[in-house]
Amino acid sequence: MYKFDITYSQITALFDELKFKTKIDIKVYSLGAIKRIIGGYMDEHNIEGLDELVRWLSINPGNKNSFMKALIPDKTEFFRDPGVWRYLKVELPKLVKEKGKLKILDLGTSTGEDLFSLMMVLNDPNLIDKVNVFACEKYQVKIDELKKGVFNDKKLEPSINNYKRYNEGVFTDLIRQDNENNIFELKENFVGEIEFEIFDLAFERAFGEFDIVLCRNVMCYYSVKKSRPIYKTLSDFIKKDGLLIIGVQEDLSNSFYSRDFKCLSEEYKVYQKTR
Repeated sequence: MYKFDITYSQITALFDELKFKTKIDIKVYSLGAIKRIIGGYMDEHNIEGLDELVRWLSINPGNKNSFMKALIPDKTEFFRDPGVWRYLKVELPKLVKEKGKLKILDLGTSTGEDLFSLMMVLNDPNLIDKVNVFACEKYQVKIDELKKGVFNDKKLEPSINNYKRYNEGVFTDLIRQDNENNIFELKENFVGEIEFEIFDLAFERAFGEFDIVLCRNVMCYYSVKKSRPIYKTLSDFIKKDGLLIIGVQEDLSNSFYSRDFKCLSEEYKVYQKTR
């Protein structure tokens, strides 16, 4: 529970103040999401009020960078929603056999758990050399962190449980732990197999077409007003007959562009582009 009660009117005023003084535009996010993010950030840094938050972000580039990182949704764990990854483990070899080399895009890569879960799924049946994997984030500082392949061990316990549900394997066999620094890294890094791109889903247009696009647990952070053009960009990223995979708690049916897709799995939120 946050120390500060932040009202919607205060956040709306803060949007303009932050954009002016820090060049961070957070209006694209839903108010509910940004309220959680700002409240958590203020708690973490013991910031007592919105005026102090603006000063904090303006006086030091490092503070601005830490706030930008806080704005990036945290997918929290490896193999989140294990059934989705079981689905992909079965379907990916079929798609490679049918289409040849695949292009896969992870949009809104965040802290990298989905991206590296994907790479481990691809590695299991030795499909790494049969795909081109792209990963997008809006800030270079975040991409630099992703390339290190280091994860906070607060993600370890849920990741262990998820991986066991995914294939009854032992997740700790795949990692190296550094208990002194409370981190872990994958034994197989995979970074050299991934092409990273700076890309802002809220403002930029699709830069190519892909056979599979993962955009999981991203759309729930954006405002209703901004979601329509974002869905247009998602649609443009996907080849005809290509797949879109969103978060299991998200829903494409309310989007104007849902008419471009048919649902292959309601449980795992897998859609195929039809036109």
